[in-house]
Amino acid sequence: MFDVGFTELMLIGVMGLIILGPERLPVAARTIGKWVGKAKRTVGGVQREIQEELRLEEIRSKSQANSEAIKARMAELREEAEIMEAPVVAADSVEANKAETEITTEVEQAASTEAPKDAAVTPAEDDDPFGAQPFSEPTSLSAMQAATGTPKDTADSKSS
Repeated sequence: MFDVGFTELMLIGVMGLIILGPERLPVAARTIGKWVGKAKRTVGGVQREIQEELRLEEIRSKSQANSEAIKARMAELREEAEIMEAPVVAADSVEANKAETEITTEVEQAASTEAPKDAAVTPAEDDDPFGAQPFSEPTSLSAMQAATGTPKDTADSKSS
């Protein structure tokens, strides 16, 4: 602000000594020092408040920008989730329609091929319900399972 060198201070001191005299010069210097100190503290306080306000405004603007970015990203994620869920919902409805159609078809076929109620259908005594021929029993477990149509036991089903 002011560019005051040593020679200017010496000139002010000599003039003050001549004008005020040796008794009043120390009191005047002390008073001037207090005023300068108060002025410096006031200017420093104002500068700190201004810097704090600028910093707070910068933080608010960054916070607002981050909030908007987060909201935009959330909207993108919602759209992606809806896109990903759409085939699942469509597939579920297609599968439900297929299952309903198959059940309806099976019921209609069963109703059309159903025998009259008064005629009793009894299997022949020599018919094996598993389709095996008499005197030709399978000798191994895999052959028996293949002949009867039962699934093979796996290690998972044995452990549970």
